[in-house]
Amino acid sequence: MKRAAARLDSWIHGFVPVTPEGLAICRIVFASFYLLYGLPWFAWTARNPAGFLNPSPLNIAAVLSDFPSVAAMKTLDVLVGICFICLLVGFRTRLVSIILTMAWMLGDSVRFSFGKIDCEMIVVAVPAIMAFAGWGDFYSIDARRRTGEAPAPRTWPVSLLALLIGFGFLSAGVPKLMTWIDFDPSTQGARSWLMFGWSDGRQALLAPLFVRINSPWFWEIADYMAVIFEMTFIFSLVSLRAFRSFVFVAIVFHVTNLLMLNIGFETFLPMYLIFAPWERVAPHAARAVGRSLNRIGSAQMLGALLVLFLPLYALEDRLTADAALSHIGVVANLTGRFDFPWTFSVIVHGVALVVACAFAGLPTGIRSSKVDRVPSAPIVFFDGVWNLCNSYVDFLVRHDRRRVLRLASLQSPAGREIDEITRRAVPGDGVQTIVLLNVDGQIYTRSDAVLMMVGHFGGPYRLAGALWLVPRIARDVVYRLISRYRYALFGQRVTCRMPVADEQSVFLDAANTSGI
Repeated sequence: MKRAAARLDSWIHGFVPVTPEGLAICRIVFASFYLLYGLPWFAWTARNPAGFLNPSPLNIAAVLSDFPSVAAMKTLDVLVGICFICLLVGFRTRLVSIILTMAWMLGDSVRFSFGKIDCEMIVVAVPAIMAFAGWGDFYSIDARRRTGEAPAPRTWPVSLLALLIGFGFLSAGVPKLMTWIDFDPSTQGARSWLMFGWSDGRQALLAPLFVRINSPWFWEIADYMAVIFEMTFIFSLVSLRAFRSFVFVAIVFHVTNLLMLNIGFETFLPMYLIFAPWERVAPHAARAVGRSLNRIGSAQMLGALLVLFLPLYALEDRLTADAALSHIGVVANLTGRFDFPWTFSVIVHGVALVVACAFAGLPTGIRSSKVDRVPSAPIVFFDGVWNLCNSYVDFLVRHDRRRVLRLASLQSPAGREIDEITRRAVPGDGVQTIVLLNVDGQIYTRSDAVLMMVGHFGGPYRLAGALWLVPRIARDVVYRLISRYRYALFGQRVTCRMPVADEQSVFLDAANTSGI
């Protein structure tokens, strides 16, 4: 029992590594998304007759006999908008985040009183949950006013949010499990959604292509894949790597739903960003955009946003219920030129997929205190023969013209030390063929090591940087296949070419690699 309690405590307080900079970026993206996409607004519900009021028994609106007045709902809308603006600049962040969730939930209780409940409920809880993580402690007005050091970010709210997402997918999968998995190829759940949406006017993107697919087995496989994904998402919580992989698949899943069914899940995408590998991204982001982000957290920005957005509420009475309460959304709705929410949804899904691929392709380094000292130049360790008899080494020496990299064997003293560290950190990896020890003390393996190595070549090899957009799990599959069959693919040399004078300095012998 004590061991189980210790494991649970370790999971709650250490499942997702967080950084104050990463949390602050998530706060800014979350608030910016709604300020651009359209702020939640509920005044339109007051225009409906009382007969439309049909809330579920657990809905707060169940105590109402009629919709609230227009003045009450407009006041709620203004409160929600002010909270989003304060959230963006980080003004009284914890209090504002809690108020935002409470006001948003109150408005949604009326919005969901027409007999339909939206899965967006999880997103509504994000501000209140993240208020306790400390997402207002950086790039904010609160940070400017603070005296002393910033408090350490808390991880348990992020773990709680991950758990809620897992249960959210489970709750979506259970009904499909009961109705879609019937072992009857003549009925398909996914296709029924497609046809219902088609009759309702959802005929854009790839919907015309999928409507023409009549194979029952295609749709049966689609049903099973959707159910399996949604039902197993919660089990990914046992591992951070598995959870982040499932989040990546979730984004692909949402993009597929948009392309096939014309159903967007754009409001989920800023929430997923919270689980990105900020522990690796935040230091670089802080250097690249830190000055700009600091400008956001200012009283001047707060005043400017209030002046910019509050006048929008004067136009609420002229908008239709599906309008986006943002400047572009209001213009699009009043002129009827284009469907802004739909256009924005398509753009955001595409951007989210690219960002997700970039995050999924980021290199994962292993830091170990067992390395006595970091090297002055990146060292590439190869398995087996490490001279110019090795095709990999020969290729590297010929193309690293600036002589940035150094080479050593995994069988050298330092190589054995590095190999032991990587085997412990990456269990079941088998024989390492390429390992790179960077100047920051990080150890990179598999495809990460290859891409970082090729990145030093310059010239046309810089195009290989696009491969960072390929998720690491996919790159590593290709890497393992090539490593396993490298002799069959590249052959083995009978004779070795001799290194020229400037190539000899690249190789580190056993003596000067000991202890790096």
